[in-house]
Amino acid sequence: ATLPVLYALRSDDEPERRLRELVSHPLLDDTEHAEALGLLRKSPAMDDARKTLRDYAAKARAALDGLPDVPARAAFALLAETVVDRTG
Repeated sequence: ATLPVLYALRSDDEPERRLRELVSHPLLDDTEHAEALGLLRKSPAMDDARKTLRDYAAKARAALDGLPDVPARAAFALLAETVVDRTG
């Protein structure tokens, strides 16, 4: 399960109950898969997961601050930014 799904499943609101039902088995049906994605995209869990991602990326960039200014450091900083940008 992805972080947004895990965050959504900790709620007991109706949309999350339906999502829990949908992900309790492999999502092989296109209609159920689309419904699950729709529920997840509307869930506050998406924002929670994005915040967690931004927090981890900030910690990663802070850990790089003590390293010498070499291309590898810049590449790791770019990687942290790219992961956040790619996932929204």
